[in-house]
Amino acid sequence: MSRLVLTDLVLQQFRKFEQPQRLTGLGPGLNLLSAPNEAGKSTLKAALDAVLFERHRLGGDAGKAFNNQWNDAPPAVHVGFSLDDAPYTLTKRFYRQHRAILCRPDGSVAEGDAAERELQTLLGFQTPERGSLKPELLGVWGLLWASQGDTIRPLDVGEAARTSLAECLVSGEVAAVTGGRRGSAVPAAVRTALAGYLTASTRRPTGRYKQLLDERESLGQTLADAEALRSALAEQTQALLLGRRDLNAERRSTDDEGERAAIRQLAAQLRDAQQLAEQVENGRLARTLADQTLAAAEEAVARRQAQIANAETLAAALAEADTQAAQANEKAASLVGALEKAQAVAADADDVAKTAKAEVERIACQRGLQERRTVMAREAERLRQALDAARQHQAWRTEAEALTCTPAALKRLRQLVQQHETALAARAAAATALRFTLSAEGAKTVTLDGQSVAADASIDLLQPASLSLGALGKLEIAPRVRDASALETELKEAESALAEAFAALAVPSLAAAEAQAEQRAQLLAKAQVSGERAQTLVPDATSAGDLAERLQQAETAAAEVAGTLDDADPRNDQTLDDADDQARAARTKAEAADETARTRWSEARQAHALAAQAAEHSAALAANARAAHTAASQALEAARAATPDDALAERVAAAAEARADAAAALAALQEKMEAIGTPERIAAQLERAEVARDRRRERIAKLEMSIARLEEQVRAQSDKGTDEAVAEARQSLDRVAMEIARIERDKDALLLLDRVLQEAASAAEARYLAPVTQHLRPYIDDLLGKAELELDTKFSPTGLRRAARQEAFPQLSAGTREQLSILTRLAFADVLAAQGRPVVLLLDDALLYCDDRRLESMFTALERAAERFQVIVFTCHARAFDGLGGRAQRRLEMVPADEIAL
Repeated sequence: MSRLVLTDLVLQQFRKFEQPQRLTGLGPGLNLLSAPNEAGKSTLKAALDAVLFERHRLGGDAGKAFNNQWNDAPPAVHVGFSLDDAPYTLTKRFYRQHRAILCRPDGSVAEGDAAERELQTLLGFQTPERGSLKPELLGVWGLLWASQGDTIRPLDVGEAARTSLAECLVSGEVAAVTGGRRGSAVPAAVRTALAGYLTASTRRPTGRYKQLLDERESLGQTLADAEALRSALAEQTQALLLGRRDLNAERRSTDDEGERAAIRQLAAQLRDAQQLAEQVENGRLARTLADQTLAAAEEAVARRQAQIANAETLAAALAEADTQAAQANEKAASLVGALEKAQAVAADADDVAKTAKAEVERIACQRGLQERRTVMAREAERLRQALDAARQHQAWRTEAEALTCTPAALKRLRQLVQQHETALAARAAAATALRFTLSAEGAKTVTLDGQSVAADASIDLLQPASLSLGALGKLEIAPRVRDASALETELKEAESALAEAFAALAVPSLAAAEAQAEQRAQLLAKAQVSGERAQTLVPDATSAGDLAERLQQAETAAAEVAGTLDDADPRNDQTLDDADDQARAARTKAEAADETARTRWSEARQAHALAAQAAEHSAALAANARAAHTAASQALEAARAATPDDALAERVAAAAEARADAAAALAALQEKMEAIGTPERIAAQLERAEVARDRRRERIAKLEMSIARLEEQVRAQSDKGTDEAVAEARQSLDRVAMEIARIERDKDALLLLDRVLQEAASAAEARYLAPVTQHLRPYIDDLLGKAELELDTKFSPTGLRRAARQEAFPQLSAGTREQLSILTRLAFADVLAAQGRPVVLLLDDALLYCDDRRLESMFTALERAAERFQVIVFTCHARAFDGLGGRAQRRLEMVPADEIAL
């Protein structure tokens, strides 16, 4: 058994690591590196990949990817490992100064390509001739070394890994089924033979088989076309016979001369009917004119009778209108005195109301002056408070601005103090510290550069010094500080800058500056509060001067209002209230009396106006009635003078006789038209006859054209020999079908043989997968209970059977897929370790989706696996992995290291 254990890892100038770093604590069993994000765990995994599997002469972008981003020094990686307890070391340097050194257990060394070839033999993988490593060449290492994110992706077992696993699992039964290495040629030969007929991936026809199938399809189409042509020729011949029969029938049933005579007769009847229709229309017009003449005569008689009745009605209306006009004039004259009396009373009441209103307004003016004085006093007080607040704001702000410790100055001072402390710390860190504990005799004899040393002295040295120990001799102290003078200079500059800052701010210390800054902030806060109060009281004030000016103006205006009020009426508010109540009561009484007088005057005026209006209206009606009666009488006399009443009666009788004659003539014409027929009916008969003639001629012409076309088509198809074409196509199709049948017999036999061989190999492979399943089952039982993970022949998980239910692997949750992926890797490692293959399981940031119970189960599985081979876990979840491995767990740590020697 080959037991592989990584024991050491050092890297320098590799990606993010600029200084040499060593991964300490590596050894057999369970190894855990717990570090936060960005600590470089994935970089460690990349360094292990590079030193073990990449070519040291790797160039291009792949080689540059190992470089440190801050300098151009070549990256180097050193790894130590033991194989069957024999120690090896491997060191590689990449980029421009390529080198590889493998140190063997006996002390011998292999370098360059020879070292890499020997490493490939020891660990069982391949290196590509060019370019970076390829997963398919890593074999089982591509499965056992899981990078960040690999465990949550589908497990892809490459061809090299499958071969390595198969070599560990293969048995005599599989060899018996497949014939061993020589027997594998049989399936290969079968697949080669099938490749001549079907494609390997899609099983679609190819080669001669596809060519014959295409030819059969083409010949089938050719035969179908030939048979279609033959059928078309038969159909065209039949159509030609039917067309000739229909043409002869049409010609036999046609009487051209009779048809023309019937059309001429219908045309003559149409002309006679149209002439008679014109006569009937004229008769209708004559009767209509007679009706209109009779109606006009009767209307004239009615108008004459209406004129006579209207004249009599207007005479009666004229007499009535004269009587009403006389009565209205008498009533209007009787209301003039009452109107004049009501007008005088209303004028007196209006004067009293105006006097009472003036007294109310005078008292209201006095009250307004008093209220204005009160408002102006409040405004003056508000302005006075705002002025006081503005002055306080200005005073506190001036006091604050006199203090020099602003926030920016304090921030700068703190930075200078920090720089000074940093310089002191840098000097103290770089200096060599001497701490003395001397006896009284020693304090007398010990000197440093010729100076006495106190018994408990503490001295930090940056420069070389000589320590004299009296009779014991001298000790030369040489601190290894490359930039001692720079540290001293930096400290002096920091001290000088800090002193200048204290002097500029006139403070002795940072605490005093912070106290002054706090005082300044408090003053500014008070100033802000006072300013906000002044702004709240008078928002539109621009300054304290503006407030003072406004206050003076308010006080002057208030004094003027007070003087005016005292001069006008010295009464107090109570006296004004009483006077106002009395004045308002007097005004209300006067206004009520005025309103009553005005109402009575308005009623008297309205009654007089209505009477006057009625008199005027009656007079107008009488005048209108007289004018209408006169006009009606004159119009009646004029009409009688123009046409006497007897003449109107004679006109009506003559019009009635003319209408009776016109109606009789129209009835005779209509009776004649009914006998002949209407022009519309005769025109429709003529149109039908002409359309029938035209359609018959059109049918005959179409039949003649169709017969000519069919005769041409039949001649053309007859010349092609359709029967010969059908026979030739059918013969070719039979020949191709026979060859296809032969090929399909061979193809079906090969498919059957290939299926039988595959089924036998699959059954044997399922049996040799038993060791993997046997190693995997305990892990799965601990994780999921009774369940079975199904693997395909490529060793990839395909499904999970549990609780009598089959679940496809892609349908499982992300956490379950990740856990099963890790357990499958453990099982592979168990199989390889059992066969004596070198195995190390490395997981970078795995187990991201475990709950507490499953995480404990996964810990148990890793602990059990670590008893058989080395397990290395990189994680950023320190708390979750505290229990991993118990006391046997190895805690790894990144520490500074010496430079890699090459």
